[in-house]
Amino acid sequence: FSNSFLQQKLRAFVILIVLVLTIIVTIGAIIGTDFGINYLKNHHLINKSWTIFLINFIQILILLVVYFLSISFVYYYGNLKSKKFRFISAGSTFATVLSLLLTLGFAYYVNNFGNYNKIYGSLGAMIVLMLWMYYNSIALLLGFELNASIRHASGNLKK
Repeated sequence: FSNSFLQQKLRAFVILIVLVLTIIVTIGAIIGTDFGINYLKNHHLINKSWTIFLINFIQILILLVVYFLSISFVYYYGNLKSKKFRFISAGSTFATVLSLLLTLGFAYYVNNFGNYNKIYGSLGAMIVLMLWMYYNSIALLLGFELNASIRHASGNLKK
């Protein structure tokens, strides 16, 4: 227990602030891109579908990079041990890819098979959101465990 209680709480608060700012920027980027595309379409500045596809593709790429950097920040700064993970790590890459696959798979399931709104009414959206958050938290834990396993294995190889 090398870190005091106050240091741990301060570290957790910094992580919280960074993640909240990341969420605000991400939501702003999503909404801003949608408004921007609608504005450009309404004023006939773009009318080709490939241009809209390219803008949406770039938006998704930027959001993936922001998500990856957020996970990397949490793994790097949130580690209380003196031996830190590298900022760009296999665990953050794994967690990002797994979260992306979970999100795409979950969206496909909800759009095609989920009947939450028919069964539960307005609570259906909350159930879907909580399930998505649960599965993403498992992905984050698996990524952290991958980092810890790699660090443990590399420590054993040096001995």
